[in-house]
Amino acid sequence: MSRPLRGTQIIGTASLLALAGALASGGCDGQSTTSTSSTGPRLFVLFIASSLNREMLEPHGAASGTPALARLAEHGLVFDRHQTEAGQTEIARASLLGGVQAWGHGVYGELSPPLGDALRIDAAFARAGWETRTWSAEDPAFGGEFEVLLAGLAEHPGRRAFVQVTSHRAQQALAAPVPASERPQVITALATELGLSATEVEAALALYDANRHALQWDPPGAAASLGMGEPGRSGGPRLARVLRSLYARAVREVDTDLGRCLALINTQALASECLFAFTADQGEVLDRPTALFRWSHGLQLAPEVITVPLVLRGPGVEPGRYAGVSRSIDVFPTLAGLAGLLPAGLGTELEGTDLGSAVRGERAPPEQRAFSHTAVLGPAQLREQTGLELRETYFPSADPAHMWMALRTGDDYFLLRKIDAATWALQVYDLAVDPWLEHDLFDAASSRHAEITNELASYRAQLIEGYVRRLRAAREAR
Repeated sequence: MSRPLRGTQIIGTASLLALAGALASGGCDGQSTTSTSSTGPRLFVLFIASSLNREMLEPHGAASGTPALARLAEHGLVFDRHQTEAGQTEIARASLLGGVQAWGHGVYGELSPPLGDALRIDAAFARAGWETRTWSAEDPAFGGEFEVLLAGLAEHPGRRAFVQVTSHRAQQALAAPVPASERPQVITALATELGLSATEVEAALALYDANRHALQWDPPGAAASLGMGEPGRSGGPRLARVLRSLYARAVREVDTDLGRCLALINTQALASECLFAFTADQGEVLDRPTALFRWSHGLQLAPEVITVPLVLRGPGVEPGRYAGVSRSIDVFPTLAGLAGLLPAGLGTELEGTDLGSAVRGERAPPEQRAFSHTAVLGPAQLREQTGLELRETYFPSADPAHMWMALRTGDDYFLLRKIDAATWALQVYDLAVDPWLEHDLFDAASSRHAEITNELASYRAQLIEGYVRRLRAAREAR
């Protein structure tokens, strides 16, 4: 069973990394960290999508739209309670690729580079003699270069490769205007799909492009200033329909990228020697009425942001559904374990858990606790979002003390957050019956809720100390 983080004392980086049980469940699946056999997959592919709302994926209930992922899931292991560290790309990827939380990887927000001594999963494979490659799925050269690598692996059975593929299509759908070269085609497609005129679609996109930050970070203020409830305005329900369809289109493109990867692997007859992992750094809030912020991710610990997909398929993976709680920090040690890399050979202690024995079906998933936090705003974000009342109420500055914290155990979700400009409170939800956090179950008389409050406060204190330590190290390095 995992052990909660206790106390607010300051701990050095090396000691934190040695506390593999502080925010994780201890060892590797609670068992020995002995390596698996040297035989097994010789191609590992880690496909990471950015800002992918899990509810729009077929393995998690969507009726259609992601056939490639559905096929992968049909013969793979689908993780139902997989949680990321933060709803912000830089933090979430540092956690995913580094196997540690923010005090270990050093990333707390936008454009915050990871610590130089933080080991990444690709470097761990490289140290063990594997070829490593990283591509963006949007890169026109990706398909051809990936095919060349695969052909070489097929021709030379002794070669081993670790490949990381990233896709930002879903994130870009709501973070930037549709490129001018693609805009006419996209507008025509959305108009046909929604039964709107091209003029109506263009007006909705133009409204969003001109007011994106306000619509994301101050929805009530934006609705009032833009008159979105008034008849004849291109906001409100029409804007939501257009943006949801635009985002769904991007999700389908991510699935197309995934399908292309899988097809190339199959063409070279390498599927039986490939362990394929599909995941996302974080999810995305769309237009859920009960969400504090909309069309965004980083500044609220909404379930659709923090709960992300993870599907594994390949030799040694027992197909089915993984019901236990898993975390982004578990991906590195789990893949490394499945590759037969000894943790002692990685050159670092990982906070994540090697879930290999559960993935192979040798034992039930270990009981785990998943901690998450919001991002620390950077100077650019503060400038872009000046004057947005809702954001400034909850996140007024770059002070890390404004970070919110969350803890998941099973389907119990504990959220330590501000409820106004000055008041902090613990909120408690049952995600099994309340996925949109509409019914707070907090009980002031509950000793468990009091304990969780203290536990999240301790987690928050150690994150803040890690942030301060990082700033101090950066100043000393100048």
